Amino acid sequence: MNKSLSFFLFIFLVSCAHFAQKKSRFLQFDERYENQWTSYLARNCYSAEGVGRILINDEAFQFTYESMLNSEKEQFVIGLAYPLIGQEIINWDFRNKKTSGSFYQRLHRAFDPELQVHVEQTNRAIIEYFSNVKNFQKNLKTCQIEEWNKESHKMQLTCPHRISWMADGDEITYIKRLNSRSRLEIKLGGLEKKFMTTKISIIAKSFLREKNFFEMDLRAESCD
Repeated sequence: MNKSLSFFLFIFLVSCAHFAQKKSRFLQFDERYENQWTSYLARNCYSAEGVGRILINDEAFQFTYESMLNSEKEQFVIGLAYPLIGQEIINWDFRNKKTSGSFYQRLHRAFDPELQVHVEQTNRAIIEYFSNVKNFQKNLKTCQIEEWNKESHKMQLTCPHRISWMADGDEITYIKRLNSRSRLEIKLGGLEKKFMTTKISIIAKSFLREKNFFEMDLRAESCD
């Protein structure tokens, strides 16, 4: 065998070994990690009181809030109180897959008509998120481990329907790709601390760069 042929054969074998190593990272999810993920989600506080901030089209608003997760009616309700405005409500109804409330109407008025599609997509994705949390253990069987660091407990899961989960320390992030240009992110933070945070974002590409069209930050100061 001449030297050139030997060299190309060597490169081919190395490439195959690298591909096989990369492919092996995508392991089927199994029960060893179930408790870790369910404990992450169980720590989050959905029925709470606290303070928050909303960013809509580069305008920021501060507020206080009360939230309640009604498992029997399958609803998540947030009441937001603005200075000099009063309280507004948004209600995500998982059972009937509907969103309602005065704040929901305000969101529609805040966006230009061509951007209102993001509002509808996001509300459907948030309802889907709570359905995925409810059926989390069942849905885990369909996910794959894309990245896992045993020492830092950092893990990324890829699931059907353009959904992925990431855990890093005391933070967990749910990502739902709405289309080729936009995604919903729900980031739960401070899961091992006194004050827990929730960040809901619509991130979309605009003129070749990413932009947050909507962002809601919740900081729970008391939890029921």
